[in-house]
Amino acid sequence: MARRVRITAAAQPKRDDMHQHHVRTAVRRRQGLNFSSSQRTRVVIARAVYQAVNIYLLEAVLSAVDSHVGTNIFKACFKKSLKGKLVLLVAHSLSFVSHCDQIVVIADGRIT
Repeated sequence: MARRVRITAAAQPKRDDMHQHHVRTAVRRRQGLNFSSSQRTRVVIARAVYQAVNIYLLEAVLSAVDSHVGTNIFKACFKKSLKGKLVLLVAHSLSFVSHCDQIVVIADGRIT
């Protein structure tokens, strides 16, 4: 229980965004839960971190949240909760790359 609370908090929910049962609830638009894209993103991130695997592949996962919230999530989830794990983060925004250990740029079909 404490682990779930810690990880959910790291995903930066707003006060009423995430009830404890929402972490276990299907997050689909057709389910009757009217999550915004930002709220769905936070739940998806919390679920991914909760899986406790060694490799995470995340594509544009922070694009639905504003830069301030995204930075907080990045620091709390990726730099703390996933410390020591391999996190491959595909990002279209450069705002998070300064926090990364290694950066690979793909431009015009070339890796640099």
